Amino acid sequence: MIGARRERALLGATLAVAMTTTGSSRADGPADAAAAQALFDDAKALMRDGNYAAACPKLDESERLQPAGGTVMFLGLCRESEGKTATAWAKLNEALSVARRDGRPDREKVAQEHIAALTPRLTRLDLELSQDATAIAGLEIRLDGDVIALALMGTAIPVDPGDHAVRATAPGMKPWEMSVQTAGEGATAKVSVPPLEKDASAAAPPAVVAPTAGPAVPPPADTGSSPGRTQRTIALVVGGTGVVALTIGTFFGVTALSKKGDENGQCPGGSSGPCNSTGVSLSQTAVSDGNISSVLLGVGAVAVAGAGVLWLTAPKSATTITALRVSPLVGRDSAGLSVQGGW
Repeated sequence: MIGARRERALLGATLAVAMTTTGSSRADGPADAAAAQALFDDAKALMRDGNYAAACPKLDESERLQPAGGTVMFLGLCRESEGKTATAWAKLNEALSVARRDGRPDREKVAQEHIAALTPRLTRLDLELSQDATAIAGLEIRLDGDVIALALMGTAIPVDPGDHAVRATAPGMKPWEMSVQTAGEGATAKVSVPPLEKDASAAAPPAVVAPTAGPAVPPPADTGSSPGRTQRTIALVVGGTGVVALTIGTFFGVTALSKKGDENGQCPGGSSGPCNSTGVSLSQTAVSDGNISSVLLGVGAVAVAGAGVLWLTAPKSATTITALRVSPLVGRDSAGLSVQGGW
């Protein structure tokens, strides 16, 4: 009885100190500032009447609209009077930090006194993971719907007295949950999260199907002209001309040599030396054929060399020669070359 009276007296003195200040330290906007102040004033009146269940939500909303050191202090005191020791302890520690930052020794003293009184009364929850549970990929632990960092496992967490829901989930596993009752000031409830069971009904991940290759599509035919194609065409024409010249020059050279050794008759009129069927001296025609052969062989060699240069220096393109056939044409008194191809 004496302890209860002392607690009420301490709370009354605290409110008397805190109410000498306003709940606002800054304004985000005229509307928010006005609403935050109105909520703060209503909460103070409700706390004087002992109606903490109605006062605390108003302080929460005032703090959300306009954070302020005085509002945090009142909120911690309100939650303490509600019996939510862990929430009050956290808010009073926050108010202590703000009071030190703002240079408010009066608020700092009040926060320290209430924190010292609350600390031994805190109810705690110690969550532990079994060795098998720690190896589960994607494991998630929630306390009253809030995710708990796995680093907090094995640490006694301050919680408000009452029932608390613990839930563990992981991909492909059956969820596990339980309700924990925390009662008694200073008590610590321990909960061990077991290894989760595999969920056979969980949908299997979709199979990855390798893309199948479609039918090969031939590249479009090159129906237009290009510099490379034109240059290669010229090279073929020049090369063919050179081959023709070499062939004809060779023919005339062989003919000249054969005439020099031909002794088939004498020239008309008593001229010395053999003659051909038209009466022309074979020695004269041999010289003429030899001259023609020399010229054609020289021209042919230059043409073939030039064609090779043109072909090798032509820009590359998708066009290729599909067939090429060169055939010499040699007659009794003439010679030539047949070039056939497709490109």
